[in-house]
Amino acid sequence: MYGTLSEQLERLSNRFIMAHQSFIVNKIYVAGIRKNELFLTDGAVIPISRQRLKTVKSLFIDEAEKTAGEK
Repeated sequence: MYGTLSEQLERLSNRFIMAHQSFIVNKIYVAGIRKNELFLTDGAVIPISRQRLKTVKSLFIDEAEKTAGEK
C-alpha cells in the first residue's frame, strides 16, 4: 500500500474515522468514548489525538442524536 492513512481514509466510506494519525477506525466497532480514547467492541483501546478530539466527539454526538431521533 502506498500513500498516507489520510489518503486511504478518503477512499473509504463515511463509516470510518481517523482518531489518530496511526489509526483509522470503523465507527460500527466503537463501543464507547472516554476522555481521549475510543473503546472498541473487541476490547482494544485507541488513542484520540488532541487535534482530532473535538471532531471525533462531535461525530459520535451527531450519530447518537440521529439514532435517538429515529426511535
